Amino acid sequence: MPELKRKRFIFNSLTFILVLICLSLFLLLMNDVWNKFSNKLTSTGITYKANDALRLPCFTIHPLHSYKSQGVFRTNRDYEENTFQLEDIFQIETLESLKNKTEFKVKEIRTLIFGKCYMICSQNLRSAQMQGELFYLKTDFDFTIHFHEENEFLLMTFPSGVPYDIPTVTIDAHNRDGIVLTNIMVKEIKVSLIPNKSNRCFTNQYSDGSINFIECSRKNFWSMLTKEISCTIPGMESFYENSSKLLKECESKTEAAEAYELFHRTSGTFIENPSEYGCPLPCERKTVEFSLKYIHKTAMGETYDDSCGFIFGYYFSTLLTEERVQTLFYDFENFLVSMGGYLGLFLGFSVLSLGMEILRILKEIV
Repeated sequence: MPELKRKRFIFNSLTFILVLICLSLFLLLMNDVWNKFSNKLTSTGITYKANDALRLPCFTIHPLHSYKSQGVFRTNRDYEENTFQLEDIFQIETLESLKNKTEFKVKEIRTLIFGKCYMICSQNLRSAQMQGELFYLKTDFDFTIHFHEENEFLLMTFPSGVPYDIPTVTIDAHNRDGIVLTNIMVKEIKVSLIPNKSNRCFTNQYSDGSINFIECSRKNFWSMLTKEISCTIPGMESFYENSSKLLKECESKTEAAEAYELFHRTSGTFIENPSEYGCPLPCERKTVEFSLKYIHKTAMGETYDDSCGFIFGYYFSTLLTEERVQTLFYDFENFLVSMGGYLGLFLGFSVLSLGMEILRILKEIV
């Protein structure tokens, strides 16, 4: 009899330990699943789409030092005298090419932080990987180039930065180190995010009827700004060019300086959380990644002379579009599947076994 009790004790102890281990593993793994589910943790899947042809993204260019002199410019005359024209940036060969409207779309953008910028959009599809454009720059300045979709040019005019990443490169056109050509090779990327607070994107529908984030920002930021300022200065035009609510020009340098400071401050408030002002970020958008290849003057040989200035080539590195799709680690369906799987694996439960146990209890009660 004592031997039987000892064996039963050992058996029950081992059973308890086994159940405890299985229960601990279940709780440990379910805690991890619950954290990922409740915190809406995500992963990004990457696929590639082949294209027969693509259009090069637009870019906006301006001198690295945006103004000829520092200060707040109250009048259009002051602004024009202290900013750079297209002729100050490009050599004559490129200027002539840019006049061809079937090849290029060129738009002047007046901003506060970057002075005058120039958006250039190629109108032709590129069907070969290294088929692109050559642009001849003057060597008086260094330049900053932003790559973006055509309708995103408005983002360049926010003095407090942009609400999402815009790929940017700085080109040293002074030839101080003997580099005379830079090839910029881009890869098209499509980003699709899950609408949530961490991404600051919720929907592509805008309550004010705007067709996209850019248009919404233009209207809502200007409406927000006009509550703070009473006059305008050059560089604000992109925000009010289609608005019915116009303000007078600032009449003094003091007014202009105050408007400039308020523009910066209000821009920072808006950019920090645009969804709070009715403009959630787009969950789907296009962008690019780029790589640079520098070529020294000595490698050009007789094909280069100083009259060429600085050259930058603009190409696709590949005609594949990289598609980045964000997904939840666990949506509600996957959460239930994981919980059911762990219940069955570690505790031996299933819908059938639970149902049978409930029926057995009901039978005993009845």
